[in-house]
Amino acid sequence: MHIKRKCYMDYLRIISFVEVVAIHLSSYLLSNSTGWGNKVFCGIVAFAIPMFTMISGANILERGYSLKEIWHRKVWKLFVAFILTSAGYLFWDFLKSIIFEGEPFSILGEISTFISGRYHMWYLYMICGLYIITPILNSIIAKRGKRLILG
Repeated sequence: MHIKRKCYMDYLRIISFVEVVAIHLSSYLLSNSTGWGNKVFCGIVAFAIPMFTMISGANILERGYSLKEIWHRKVWKLFVAFILTSAGYLFWDFLKSIIFEGEPFSILGEISTFISGRYHMWYLYMICGLYIITPILNSIIAKRGKRLILG
């Protein structure tokens, strides 16, 4: 099945990407700021994460992937990215602990963090869950049609 590319999705993805970068930069640059300007800025860029989620959902729902296709095309790649990123953090924490701070390296703590992931990797868990339930949503939509969506 060939799906026609929707340019507005690409534009939304680019805008959301810039907004996510702005969120991360602002947390670094404005970490000590408590004024209304910081709150306004964060409010302006806050739509980026839900926008990425909706774009991903729309693209996956439209294509009608099976659970097997979702696993091979999406979830497996996210799992590999999670493992590699966690391994990179583990290596960095080891270097930071031993070389830079001169403190003992907590193996049990690092294994726990490796398994659970860093706080900012929550998006990977969320998107994997959404990818996995997508075939179920597709079958509900196929059986109920627009009556389910429109009420």
